[in-house]
Amino acid sequence: MRVSGNSAPSSQSVILDGVGVASNVPICTLTAVAAQVTQGRTSALTASCVPAATSYSWIGGTCAGSTAPTCMVSPALTSAYAVTGTNSYGSSTATADVTVRAVDLTPILMLLLDSGAGLRLLRLYPPYYLRRQLQIV
Repeated sequence: MRVSGNSAPSSQSVILDGVGVASNVPICTLTAVAAQVTQGRTSALTASCVPAATSYSWIGGTCAGSTAPTCMVSPALTSAYAVTGTNSYGSSTATADVTVRAVDLTPILMLLLDSGAGLRLLRLYPPYYLRRQLQIV
């Protein structure tokens, strides 16, 4: 941009530099519910853009190729996901992580059983507590 004044004998100029974003380009966020899971559990990923995106494109992982604003994932390891929201003015990309936690192997219940042939120690671990409890009863 150049600004010139006619009151001075020489021209004056102002130079602006920077990168702008058109006001109608979508700004997207990606939310993971649940952001932490144990292996085998699912997380729902939801993209949201303002102003609204007219299409979505998932990058990588099991969501790749999907064009919906939501995707269900069941990662084996902690994973990063990305989605690009696009409208007629442009696009933006949002990312989210789903953290896979190790299963807690701390026994939640320990029983000492007399099976007639001696005592046995039975340890019950999550997530099998209810099933194993029913086998004992």
